Amino acid sequence: MATILDSTAAFDARALEHGLTEDQLGRLKLKGLNNLSKLAFAISTPGTSPDDESLKTLVHDDPDMVTVGQLASIRRLMFDAQTLCAAQVKHILAGTEAARKAELVPAERAQRIEEQRARLAGMELTGPLECSHQSYDCVAKMIEANVPHYLEPHRFTTRSSEVSKEKPGKELILDHSQLMVKDSERKDRCTLSNDLQVFQALTRRSLACDLMGVCSFKTMERWHRFLMDATQVSAPGGYKAPTTEQILRADRAAWVRMAEGVPSLRRRADGILPLDVALDALRTDPTVVFHMMPLPVQTNAKSDKAPDKPSGPKPPPKKDQPFNKTSKGGKGKGKGRGKAARGRMPQELVGLHQNLKNGKRICYNFNLDKGCAYAEAGKDCMKGGHYCMRCLGTHPAYECPSKPNA
Repeated sequence: MATILDSTAAFDARALEHGLTEDQLGRLKLKGLNNLSKLAFAISTPGTSPDDESLKTLVHDDPDMVTVGQLASIRRLMFDAQTLCAAQVKHILAGTEAARKAELVPAERAQRIEEQRARLAGMELTGPLECSHQSYDCVAKMIEANVPHYLEPHRFTTRSSEVSKEKPGKELILDHSQLMVKDSERKDRCTLSNDLQVFQALTRRSLACDLMGVCSFKTMERWHRFLMDATQVSAPGGYKAPTTEQILRADRAAWVRMAEGVPSLRRRADGILPLDVALDALRTDPTVVFHMMPLPVQTNAKSDKAPDKPSGPKPPPKKDQPFNKTSKGGKGKGKGRGKAARGRMPQELVGLHQNLKNGKRICYNFNLDKGCAYAEAGKDCMKGGHYCMRCLGTHPAYECPSKPNA
């Protein structure tokens, strides 16, 4: 990644800012001095001031034609180059945070954005497709580490959302026994609530990686379209098409696979970027495609069971049905007890009263021919009162005057 010392755009911006003309800047580039790191060692090493004659020969063939103002401009540019080189070496040796800071300088970022817009003339890189500066810094950290790691889509916010949010404040850190104050790192997230927002975030990731030179926009966008096309596949019966959540899981698995197989992000000797080759191979990787398979539709667990009984007021008992407090819907000892009692009723007593009007139970044995040996008529036993189940009199049912054919 081009730092301020290695950036050609930063070199051009500083040279013009210090007063050099376009012709003088072009002359420096013809001599191979296209960045500050090269200029710092062009005449002398950092820490040693170059003489006037040597500085004049950098901007003109005839030193006598160089004015005092032009000499001051080239001397100032040389001073910046040597000072920045010495500061960078100091930070590297000390291992401070400034040496590990990975971000594009403004001039370099602006130049790359203009070049990208010229290359991708068919795309309107504004609005939802305009990457935030935080997106480039996220990719820059991966380039500094020189190994792939997962670039979460929600990290690639838009420039409009970045501008509208408040700038983060300062934070106090202790770095190698040195107390430092630095800007807090932005941790903005974009919303991924629907397929369109996910696709736009993935496109911004392609644009950011293309601008930083880690892979080509065409290759990464082809991978993203492969992911999103999977959501449009018609699933077989009993299955559903892959969801956005499955697509994001497959994308994460893909970056894990690239981290295992790509040892470096630097462009190879043949000019091919390693991530371009790795991304094309992911579409046939079983560990990645596995996450994009259609899943079976979950059925309702209650559909296989009998339908529930309607809840509501219970119908009143029929007029010819005898009053039974222990029957279903009564206030006896429960539904199961009432059903069991009706099941044990002798055939001769079916359809007769089982309880008195006050709810008291009637003894079955007293109303049968065999009788009840525990109590007399009109008395009670452990099984109920001794009353007629036909007329509720004090005689048994088999001797009841109202008995048919009595």
